[in-house]
Amino acid sequence: RALGALAEGDFVSSEAVVRRALDAKHPAAVEALELLVPALIAEFRLHEAATATQQWVELAPDSARAWKYRADLLERLRNLN
Repeated sequence: RALGALAEGDFVSSEAVVRRALDAKHPAAVEALELLVPALIAEFRLHEAATATQQWVELAPDSARAWKYRADLLERLRNLN
């Protein structure tokens, strides 16, 4: 339900549930990160989004979308390493 709420734009009520699922390495963690990262960026929570993209890249290293978000955020944060 939390992923559905997040997909519909209800970030406030679903954030805590989604973060708990990420901490527990839930099987839907990649899907949660796919929804969480753009929501964090939309709220200008760039440092949190960068941390989430790092986790996303670790869980799905073949995901081009994860790497694109990661690179974009690191560039925005001026972390060019």
